[in-house]
Amino acid sequence: MYTRIGKNFKRGFTLIELLVVFSIWAVITGIAVTEYVNFRHYADFDNAVQNVALSMREMQIYGLGSKETGTGSGNFSEAYGMHFQIDFTGGGNGSDDVDDLAGEEIITFIDKNDLNPPYGVFTVGVDTLIEKTIHPEAFYLNSLCLTSGGITTCNGNEPHRLDITFKRPRADARVSYDGNLAGGDGLSYDEATIEFGSVAGDSKTIHVYSTGQISVD
Repeated sequence: MYTRIGKNFKRGFTLIELLVVFSIWAVITGIAVTEYVNFRHYADFDNAVQNVALSMREMQIYGLGSKETGTGSGNFSEAYGMHFQIDFTGGGNGSDDVDDLAGEEIITFIDKNDLNPPYGVFTVGVDTLIEKTIHPEAFYLNSLCLTSGGITTCNGNEPHRLDITFKRPRADARVSYDGNLAGGDGLSYDEATIEFGSVAGDSKTIHVYSTGQISVD
């Protein structure tokens, strides 16, 4: 658009040009907001899974003897561990008799019944529940797997549980899969994995190896 004043011409914006500019601005803003939301969602998901892995490492340290099972008890011999459970029936009371979202459980505990079967398994009313992980909308448990002798076994569409405990003087992780110690002593396995999923389709996995190494990818 041109306006003539004497011999000078002044150029302004036409309505179409303004619409194009605002359209480009709206598209860029929309993309930026979407990417930011996705980034925050993934960051929350990653942090939640990393916190579970840190809890696992904490149980390993406690199990190796740096934590008394009771203040002033002088007892450093009991196992510490984590309990994971999936119930694809969509809810119901878990092993701590509390109704859980989608039937999922993540619990840190002291294995007070370690000298009696089932070894290395969280037992409500017997073992000491330290903390229950609450993760509203942060993630869900996708699968629990155990690899032994090159063969990997994962949960299907039935309730499944994975208990991992640590007890001095060994740094190895003892694994109980569906209430039974792997290999009879919990140590005859190569790797246990806990896979997490998010509503956005992301996935992360905690790996616990027979050597006691814990990693996240």
